Amino acid sequence: MNNKQQNTQDSQQANSRNPAHATRQQAGEQGWNQENRQYWQSQYNKEPYYASGRSFDQYEPAYRTGTEARNQYAGQQFSDVEGELRSQYEANRGSSALRWDEGGREACQAAWMRGDQDQTRASGQSQSERTSNPRH
Repeated sequence: MNNKQQNTQDSQQANSRNPAHATRQQAGEQGWNQENRQYWQSQYNKEPYYASGRSFDQYEPAYRTGTEARNQYAGQQFSDVEGELRSQYEANRGSSALRWDEGGREACQAAWMRGDQDQTRASGQSQSERTSNPRH
């Protein structure tokens, strides 16, 4: 069994034991997908950390790191796991010339925060569904 299969199995077991964990995971389960990629591709050059002349391809690894890490580190603050995120980014940035301290950190954090907003919307929706459909 490879690491990804083991992580999936571990998550499924955790979800069966802890429904709150399952809800958080489902909220962030999308991970890095086409929707997130399209969002950041249309947004990256409007962000305050954007450096003129840098392409989306330079920022994408940071956005991917932040998006995927938001689920991995559910319940934690960005500042609590920043060192780990930096290591993940550096290990997975590929040919991107964007260094962590030249905008990679900020892009990663922006994706992390967007993940927080997505999770908040998902929990809010669940809450509003419960209040609009009360049990008698």
